[in-house]
Amino acid sequence: MPLEERTSFLNLLPKVDRLFGEKKIDIFVVSDIKELTKIVVKNCELVEELIGFGKEIHRLEHFHNFRLDPSTMKMVHLDQAPAGASTLTKPDAYEIKIK
Repeated sequence: MPLEERTSFLNLLPKVDRLFGEKKIDIFVVSDIKELTKIVVKNCELVEELIGFGKEIHRLEHFHNFRLDPSTMKMVHLDQAPAGASTLTKPDAYEIKIK
């Protein structure tokens, strides 16, 4: 992705975050939720790290309090999530950067 596209997307994040907060967006997961991470070598050790899609899911879960409803594959706000809905990512798996 060209730098100008990435920059413009990053500039949209505050607006997107506002819409999530207002619950005005429907989010359907169309990718394989089993593929949120990759294995990388850090300091001579194998480490599991979130990929881009995993980081997006992480932001939805831990910044906006969304959970996946497996029956619809829709990310729903915690107050609308099925009983016992858990997160797909760990809270400390990625540092959420807020502008």
